[in-house]
Amino acid sequence: MNKDDFEWWTNFRESKHAYLVHDEYLTVCEIYARTFDRKLQYFCKGCGGQFQKYIDEINVEYQKLIE
Repeated sequence: MNKDDFEWWTNFRESKHAYLVHDEYLTVCEIYARTFDRKLQYFCKGCGGQFQKYIDEINVEYQKLIE
């Protein structure tokens, strides 16, 4: 996770709204690909389980950086 991703993720985690806007969806996918050196994939937004997996895995890496 680079510095820009870290700052964006910090702001994202602090947000209080219960939904994602399209730009947030794209950015989460991009951060996941960069952080885990994976091919960038935009999957169906209806695949909530997969998207939550992305968020959970990014959160683990984020926590490692702040500890």
